[in-house]
Amino acid sequence: MGNTDPKKNSYKTVLGFLKACSSLNEECMLVVADLNTDLLPQLTKEPEWVKYANRVVSIGYVRNQDMPTILNLSEALLYTSFRESFGLPIIEAMACGIPVITSNTSSMPEIAGTAAIQVNPESSDEIASALVNLLSSPELCKEYAQLGLQRAKEFSWISSAQKTLAIYNECV
Repeated sequence: MGNTDPKKNSYKTVLGFLKACSSLNEECMLVVADLNTDLLPQLTKEPEWVKYANRVVSIGYVRNQDMPTILNLSEALLYTSFRESFGLPIIEAMACGIPVITSNTSSMPEIAGTAAIQVNPESSDEIASALVNLLSSPELCKEYAQLGLQRAKEFSWISSAQKTLAIYNECV
């Protein structure tokens, strides 16, 4: 989600999902916001695409007010960007009680803490393995959902504003 910027790692993320499909429930779908259509020629060359392309759904741009609905209809958030300045969707998913798989790079480990499964975003195999492990275990899904709910409580706009104000006051 977010946009079609290459830093979002859409290709490896979709490929990781496709590789996981043979081990996942056939009803499992990957819903992608703003899938960069420039990736389609590259993806169609992958053998998994031929078998599982029907499981990838691009829904285009998602308005902020629609994001909680989409998250609450999801089994997990797969957010494997190469880099993010913050990674707000991680906290949004956690606040909805949705388990998260995210990158072990950039700001994502700091945001997710131990409340998400962290993967190498360069490895579609690692993304696939994390998906299969998570979605094959209701207990693991529940554990990460609970950890995420607790982690999300550590972040709020009010707290952020108070900390920023404290820094300004300290500088003055």
